[in-house]
Amino acid sequence: MDVKRISGLGRNAAGDLAKGVRQVGPGGQVIVVRPANSNFTLQEYQNFVNNFKPQQPGVTFRVVDEAALPK
Repeated sequence: MDVKRISGLGRNAAGDLAKGVRQVGPGGQVIVVRPANSNFTLQEYQNFVNNFKPQQPGVTFRVVDEAALPK
């Protein structure tokens, strides 16, 4: 499992997701954390991740709101 806090959406975010995929390998999970101060909504993050095509088979993604994480 790998956790990526992604502050924006775009080419850099896609690179961060790809790095997470490489780190977890086939069948792994990448958790994407949306910062509390992001200009993008949680739904926009989910759409971005859903449209990302990982290069490793069976990698799953989960998007969480930073504000929902335990302190």
